Amino acid sequence: MEEKILQALNTCIEAFGILKKARESSEEVDLSKQDASVIATLHEAYKQPYQGRGLGLGEFYGNELKRIQIENKGKYNFSDSDEVGNVALDWLYVFIVLSDFADLSNDEIFQYANQISGNIIFNHIIKHIICNCLAEESVDEALSYIPKFRETTIFKMEDNQDKGYLLILQYYAHKADVDNFFKYFKLAKPASNRYEIGQRKEWLVHSYALTHSIEESIQLCKHKNLGEKFLIEIFNDTKGEYIKVKDILNAYSEFKNMENAQKVRILVSSYVQASELGKEVPDEFEILFNECLKIDRKIRWGDFKLVDSLLLDLGLAYQSINPSHALQCRKAIKNNFLKKEIVIKK
Repeated sequence: MEEKILQALNTCIEAFGILKKARESSEEVDLSKQDASVIATLHEAYKQPYQGRGLGLGEFYGNELKRIQIENKGKYNFSDSDEVGNVALDWLYVFIVLSDFADLSNDEIFQYANQISGNIIFNHIIKHIICNCLAEESVDEALSYIPKFRETTIFKMEDNQDKGYLLILQYYAHKADVDNFFKYFKLAKPASNRYEIGQRKEWLVHSYALTHSIEESIQLCKHKNLGEKFLIEIFNDTKGEYIKVKDILNAYSEFKNMENAQKVRILVSSYVQASELGKEVPDEFEILFNECLKIDRKIRWGDFKLVDSLLLDLGLAYQSINPSHALQCRKAIKNNFLKKEIVIKK
């Protein structure tokens, strides 16, 4: 089986070359031969007892350093598929799956990847290898792969090493390791990766707040590369301590200038969490409901208006314990999709 998987890896490399050539010459792609061969190997491999490294596949997502797992293949389940297709990223995923099934070391994966002519696909595999290293707490090894990124030119020439350092920041944000986070901060090119850097700053403050005092967390937000806007991350997991959260917001001057919408979001979240955990808190529905209504309807929360999202959370918390309060929230919600989420039993 191992020999078949290694041959399938070579077939993937061949497919990457065909796709690259077709893209450059605008020719039609015929990968039927490679497709049939690789899919047959995947079908057989999926039937075997798993013997990979168990580190996950591809990049981390989220602050918890999650990765796609073989046993939870989801939409990437090729075990019952008839083809990979003509999309390079699907072939990339097959390459990564096969390298895991073959139990290849990071260096062995790199040696195979180094035969790929396309720089973008190659760089994706380098990110996979770096995440393998970090999943095993091998930071020095992860750092050793960053110089191996290949240059790409889309709008301008990029050495892409910042993509590796973003993964390093993600790792240290999860560890709440402030010193090492800012040691590599500038190497992740914060001016060019504003969104990604903003995410990692949020994750750092959130992780730090879980294991440090409120005073220490506030002090962290005073770091020159953070700021007051990250104070809200201190309250990402309040464990339903609504009264304590309310007292903290009132007690510390640092929260004086926090936007009211953010304060209401924190309080509603903590209040709802207290309800879910069965903790006793004073009934402050009217206070929170009225504060929600004061929020500017232009402020969004994901795909919806923040005020509608908070009213939904509040309404769902009261759906069984006080239907009249839930109905009050339902009537105040403007978005019909969210409104329907609150069901009032007669």
